[in-house]
Amino acid sequence: SGMLGDFGLNSHYDGITGIQNGYVKAPWMAPDRTGLRFQLRMRDKVNDNVSYDASLNFEYDAMSADRQPLSGSDDGFRVYPKEAYVNLVDIGPVDMRIGRQYLFWGCFEWGGVFDLMAPWDFNSMAAEKENFRLAVDAIDTKIYLEPVMLELAVIPFFTPDRMPLVMPDELGPFKVQLNEARLPSRNWKNVEVAARLIVNQPSLNYGLTYYRGHDRKFSMYVEPDLELGTMDMNPVYHGLEVAGFEAQGSIGAFSLKAEAGYKRTDDDAGTDLNIRNHSLDWVAGIDWMPSDRLFLKAQFGQSYLLGYDRVAEYEGRRALGEPDPYVARTLQNKVVTRIKYSFTDDVRLHLMGLVNFPDTNFMSLTFVAWDVYSSTRVYLGGIIFHGPDGTTFGRSENMSRLFAELKVSF
Repeated sequence: SGMLGDFGLNSHYDGITGIQNGYVKAPWMAPDRTGLRFQLRMRDKVNDNVSYDASLNFEYDAMSADRQPLSGSDDGFRVYPKEAYVNLVDIGPVDMRIGRQYLFWGCFEWGGVFDLMAPWDFNSMAAEKENFRLAVDAIDTKIYLEPVMLELAVIPFFTPDRMPLVMPDELGPFKVQLNEARLPSRNWKNVEVAARLIVNQPSLNYGLTYYRGHDRKFSMYVEPDLELGTMDMNPVYHGLEVAGFEAQGSIGAFSLKAEAGYKRTDDDAGTDLNIRNHSLDWVAGIDWMPSDRLFLKAQFGQSYLLGYDRVAEYEGRRALGEPDPYVARTLQNKVVTRIKYSFTDDVRLHLMGLVNFPDTNFMSLTFVAWDVYSSTRVYLGGIIFHGPDGTTFGRSENMSRLFAELKVSF
């Protein structure tokens, strides 16, 4: 169970219009979420081969309550599952997990080439994993043929990243109309599948990964309607295929990691203004624990767009009516850092950041975790998004927040 509170902050708020650089901004320190969450977790081992695990959240958010004269006693209350799956283990060489689960593939926790299947929840980020990533409904199968492990995942229903879709009321002479996102239709053709083959050696693990599914970030189709005088904004999700290589090994106190892959999108010609071009991506990183109290993680990656004409992209968007469109760079860089420091056995500082450049946009998560008692923990921290309009974190600036949570386990 826990008590939580979030307060949105934005130092770029324009108190007169509420808009800066085309995006609606939240007022400084506006209360965003506060209330209580009770999580019921049920898990048991049926026999040596079968077990289950399910987490159900009961949440009351005082900020979402209507408080109307006719409101019911459930005003501001909701119930939703976080995880719910069945494990089948040691069925010969096979382990299988069926149900709602977190799927993290690849060597990197954030920003990896193969971090493709666990969507982000930018709308409600806080300290714990379940606050900023989403579980998906999937079948995940592992086949152990030592020293080789083959993993197969099937995701029947697409789940996108959750992020704010906040638009200004007007763009130039047009009124902005934000339409409902167009998700892939639910049919066999759009079932997401992934496979990886990992070779486990004493000092080095390496393997191949393939994914066929959809990009969890939207493409924004901008369609002016001259008759109605509106600028229609249509978020659309497109197909994505990724194939590549990963490796992870240790040298003394250092853990070294690397991933590289080819990403194929729906834009085969490379000229569609609304779809990201094919790209070559790689990431390399290092983990180091110099002392019992300090843990350091750093990684650097690049993405190179293939067949990409940045000038043509800009001119094409201008022709569609965007006054000053953002267009991506051909070569994009990414740095991810994480620092964990334990002041005492009970008090820990976490610093995490992800920066994309040269068009600098970033996300940073900082918090202190204090174990007041063995079953009671306090979180105090903040999440900040910042960047140019049109970038992932630029669009999310109004979701920056401070948070305080009290968690009690029993």
